[in-house]
Amino acid sequence: EVTVLLILIFTLARTYSFLNQLLLLLIAIPLIVFILFSLPNFAEFVLVQQIRFFCLLVIVAVIFGFLLREQVTFRISHPDTAIIHDGGVGTEAASRFLIEGRNPYSVLYYGVFKEERIYQAGRINPLVTIYLYSPLMFIVNVPVLKLTEFLFNIIDIRFTLLIFFLATSLISLIVIKDRLLFLIFFFLNPLIIHNIFIGANDAIPLFFLIASVVFLVLMKVNFATAFLAMATGTKLTTAAFVPLYFLYLFLVY
Repeated sequence: EVTVLLILIFTLARTYSFLNQLLLLLIAIPLIVFILFSLPNFAEFVLVQQIRFFCLLVIVAVIFGFLLREQVTFRISHPDTAIIHDGGVGTEAASRFLIEGRNPYSVLYYGVFKEERIYQAGRINPLVTIYLYSPLMFIVNVPVLKLTEFLFNIIDIRFTLLIFFLATSLISLIVIKDRLLFLIFFFLNPLIIHNIFIGANDAIPLFFLIASVVFLVLMKVNFATAFLAMATGTKLTTAAFVPLYFLYLFLVY
């Protein structure tokens, strides 16, 4: 666990240039405590596992808070050069259109994307002419959009993605045995973190898919089916899991 944690933290530190001294201090203190309580000397200590969980959560909260602040602030101060996924930008716009009472599937998105994103290989980017995702994608973003706009005067899809990412980790713990190692891999996985902070909205369908699997393991078929339906209601690519799901039900039940 310690080895995996150190590798992932150093990977993230190199990738995102953790040069802020306060940030490094806030990561170092719980990391040292985590390492100390991972030593055999503390194996019999009553609260050792809880302390290690707490240290991991502090590290994750510090890293995520730093990255979110950096990415959102940079996007606000450098709107022309900030990089964010087209799907995330389109989902933000679709949520705003819904709030305004307009149909996200009947409006054009020319004013949403940067000029260089309107054309791809000499053709108009499909995201400019129509919203490509299923409706639940922008619907679930609305409450978070309204909340962050009210609290911080900020609209950014990455707040929603982080919430769904954290929700995925929590619901996964229901069926995971080695919870600490799982959370280290899941929370600090560079690929997942990159997807979230670039604004790719995969965290939303991922939550519904994982929830479906969890309820299937618990033999709660009704809930599993409902969450799988919600997954397809966010992104149609998740429909590829539907035949496998019903094949599994056919074989097991």
